[in-house]
Amino acid sequence: MFQITPQRKVEFDFQVTYNDFGSIKVCGEIPRIKPRTERKYLTECDITFLKIKLETWVKNFFQIQTESLSELIETAVIFAAFVNPFHEINSEKMFLAVKMSFWIYYTDDFLEMEIRNGVPLEKLDKGMRKILSCLNDDKENLLEDELREEDVGFRTTFDMLTDLVFSLKKDNRQFKVNIKPFYISLKEAFEAMRWYAVARFEENISEETFKFWRRIVSFFVGTAQVIIFLEDLTLPTNISNAPSFRRLLDIVNSVGAFGNDLLGIDNELKRDKPDNWIVFKVFEKKIPLQEAVAQVCNFITSEIGDYICLRNSIMEEFSHDARLVKYIDVLESFMDGHNRMYEGCTRYKINGFVRLVD
Repeated sequence: MFQITPQRKVEFDFQVTYNDFGSIKVCGEIPRIKPRTERKYLTECDITFLKIKLETWVKNFFQIQTESLSELIETAVIFAAFVNPFHEINSEKMFLAVKMSFWIYYTDDFLEMEIRNGVPLEKLDKGMRKILSCLNDDKENLLEDELREEDVGFRTTFDMLTDLVFSLKKDNRQFKVNIKPFYISLKEAFEAMRWYAVARFEENISEETFKFWRRIVSFFVGTAQVIIFLEDLTLPTNISNAPSFRRLLDIVNSVGAFGNDLLGIDNELKRDKPDNWIVFKVFEKKIPLQEAVAQVCNFITSEIGDYICLRNSIMEEFSHDARLVKYIDVLESFMDGHNRMYEGCTRYKINGFVRLVD
């Protein structure tokens, strides 16, 4: 039986600095789920090994390596290694997970910047369709959405994913079937980004609507589906379509999206991130920062409580199906590995601490 250990939690205490309110201390804690499989530590040798491999691959797509690219490379390495304890550091599958993580981070940052800079919807739609065509072999859109020379960011994203798909297809005979959940999640995340590009959420949008949107655009379960793909896992439709299971995935998206909003708040404020729930609470709903942090902590705690109840009942509902057990194993390793990333990643470097208590 899966369990949650009461003392297993994430504690945080750090100074947040922003022009509008100077430097403020925020603190709190959220519970953690103990996964069956976890990677508790990464050595400097592990990180360096994967960084060198990833840097070599990235050079195929970028003429120069900027500071922001170096930061993304480090983030992708630390993230992938912690959320994927199922493969050895020096394995080909681990390197695929690292490359996919880099692609996801890069694509998210690029599209967010394009939307913030007012990219025309026609260009945004064309670029997104072009990217998705890598995964569904849509030859019609591939020709219709031919990218121009000035579409550098979209072209880079497309070229990287094309290379990744080639590698992913090598060892997966049922690529189209196994990649489908990832494709659906990516398509939904793109549609949610487009929604924001049109709507530009303001104070008149309710927090419920914002949370609904934020879960989708976070692409957290979609990113976990990379590991699920590498594990060659496919659930039968009676499980994947069950309302209880869909709500379970909704909670996993909550834990990932709002955990990021919480533990990455200093970084998110500096970048004026529009997709952070705490940023939304503070600037659109005029809630004091520490109060907003406490509200998000309480929400995550409630969601994890629901997750435990749902997870155990789903196991009973589907008679502990071996595929379901493994799928949940991956999800829980992914959620807890995501927490570990914030302890020492440059992208989320803070003035204070994030501490995982076992």
